[in-house]
Amino acid sequence: MTPIIVKREKLVSFSLFVNGLIMVMNTSMFTVAIPTIAQGYQISPSMAAWMVTSYSVFFAIGTLLYGRMTVFFSVPNLISTGLGLLGVGSVLGMVTDSYLLLVLVRVIQALGMSAISALGIVIVSWHFPKESRIRALATIASASVLGFGLGPLVGGLVSDYLGWRYLFTISLIGVLTLPVYRRFIPNTKPVNGQFDGVGFVLFSTAVISLLLTVSSGILWFLLGLICFPLFFIHIQSKEQPFLSLSLLIDNIYQKALYLAFSIFFIHFSILFITPLLLVNVHERNMSFIGWILFFGALASSFLMKWIGRVVDVIGVLFIIGLSTVCMATATFLYSGLSSHNAFFITLFFFISSTGFSCITLGMSTFITRYMPAERLTAGYGTMQLIQFFGGAFGVAVAGNMLDSEIASQKTWNPLWLGSGQAYSNAYFILFIVALLAFAVYIRFYANAKRVSYIQSKSNSQMKSESQ
Repeated sequence: MTPIIVKREKLVSFSLFVNGLIMVMNTSMFTVAIPTIAQGYQISPSMAAWMVTSYSVFFAIGTLLYGRMTVFFSVPNLISTGLGLLGVGSVLGMVTDSYLLLVLVRVIQALGMSAISALGIVIVSWHFPKESRIRALATIASASVLGFGLGPLVGGLVSDYLGWRYLFTISLIGVLTLPVYRRFIPNTKPVNGQFDGVGFVLFSTAVISLLLTVSSGILWFLLGLICFPLFFIHIQSKEQPFLSLSLLIDNIYQKALYLAFSIFFIHFSILFITPLLLVNVHERNMSFIGWILFFGALASSFLMKWIGRVVDVIGVLFIIGLSTVCMATATFLYSGLSSHNAFFITLFFFISSTGFSCITLGMSTFITRYMPAERLTAGYGTMQLIQFFGGAFGVAVAGNMLDSEIASQKTWNPLWLGSGQAYSNAYFILFIVALLAFAVYIRFYANAKRVSYIQSKSNSQMKSESQ
């Protein structure tokens, strides 16, 4: 069937850019405001972490959910639902006076914003001319880089001069693009397929129960983990399961998922810990925090533009490895030297942001080249799911570390000076995670290179036989 092309390609592409920018900023700008929110509601760091963990978990689930729901609903209707939820959540966030309601509002926002993450790729793949797709995907990717740079700056300035509640008005900007999607995205019939509702419920329940246990320390939540074995039993009998078993047992893909999970775990934890460190140890305000993180992210974005141009020269596997090295370097420096001078953090954030950008660019490129066409959508969707779960778990663990009495007694990195030992030790845990990721990367690199060699040799033989 010939795809129906969008009527105003540049306008739709610009709308996707705006929504991609808001999507990323909606995560990074609220992390800067967490110290102020925690003080205002008089809550602990582990409780404050729920602002990020709840958003990340439901964003991850929503990303895969919207992709699967295209079997029932058209893309414009799904995007209308998503942006509608974003609008409702943003308005409620401006008026709620309860922290628990604030967490619920963030969940509503996540369920809305994840529609853009899931359906932006679908719109480009289904409705853009073939010659324009790469340019459109690059536009969406550039929004992520810019969003991680602008988010901390906007979050700091708005929180200082207007109040953190006004951050929700920025999220509302994304809703203004709704008429573009309704008018110019073809209202095509849903594709044939099935939605594995049972698998979705079992998997979501298991993950959320584990997250609740890590965040609250209440062991009763572990009862939800019984859903994991039930989930794996269930998907073996489904023709179109929520997560493909053939993907999950792929040795190389398993290692790729672990690497993505680990880097997101580290990066989101850094975004959570660092503003609290700058407020409580260095006694800086939100605007200062925004500028410190902004310049680090901005420098990283310039470097990534160069890396993006030479990705085929230096190799995608090298870029993925560079991510683990950057994260190990940055977390060690954070754990030892971030108490010395607040301005050091700009350099450390530049290194960690580069590591995060490398895994984002490297893994998306690797998946598109490694996965066969019939498994690409499921493979990429699952990767996104695991990445954001990694971010959610990282923030939950970091929040508990900052509350821990053991972590507050003695620093594990001898380079740390002064108070705030819990921050040093939280960063040091991330350093250990980065070292484990590097160890996995070594095996990942060896396996991926071997498969690449076998495939290239097979292609050469086929070419020789045809001649």
